[in-house]
Amino acid sequence: MALGLALAVVGGCGLGLILLRLVGESSPDWSVIWPMAGAGAALVVLVTLLSLPALWRLMRPEGLRTE
Repeated sequence: MALGLALAVVGGCGLGLILLRLVGESSPDWSVIWPMAGAGAALVVLVTLLSLPALWRLMRPEGLRTE
């Protein structure tokens, strides 16, 4: 997930820089980029933590027999 998030940030910044150069601006507003990347990472952690109890129940022998 970290690799995907890093690639998305780098790709988005690259495309954003190209668009900024086309309109004559010099640098991106970093105060917008990092909170969005942080929110994406926080969402991944939240979903992972919320799914752990169900995963633990399914990994018991009774849960494995029903799969």
